[in-house]
Amino acid sequence: MVSKPSPPKKSAGRRPGPPEDVRTERLVVRMHPDLVESLTERAKVYGVSRSSMVERILIGYLNMQQGQHPLDLTGRFLKSQAAIEAMKTAPGDEWKLFGKRNLRLLGIEAGRAAALRADEGLTPNAEDED
Repeated sequence: MVSKPSPPKKSAGRRPGPPEDVRTERLVVRMHPDLVESLTERAKVYGVSRSSMVERILIGYLNMQQGQHPLDLTGRFLKSQAAIEAMKTAPGDEWKLFGKRNLRLLGIEAGRAAALRADEGLTPNAEDED
């Protein structure tokens, strides 16, 4: 009687992702321990690793440069024109649009409404939270 072949063992580790998302390059940087501590704290706030935090900072910095071909959030050059235009939009521009919609909808700007609330004592102060 022939025995059944055993099922293949599951490989340990992460499942392979799309080949275009594979990061094949490595960069090593020497830095002061205070900078490492600061990066560690920020990374914990965002729930990412230090390497991901550094990668995000570099991508953001490069995307702010004039004449830079925009990168997506994994560091690849963007190919579609719509994605390029979306990446060129600064977060401040989005907040300005939000403020305009708020003004149109509520008849008052968000910053002015916050100031009025603070003047009327409707917003909690840091001293009150003891």
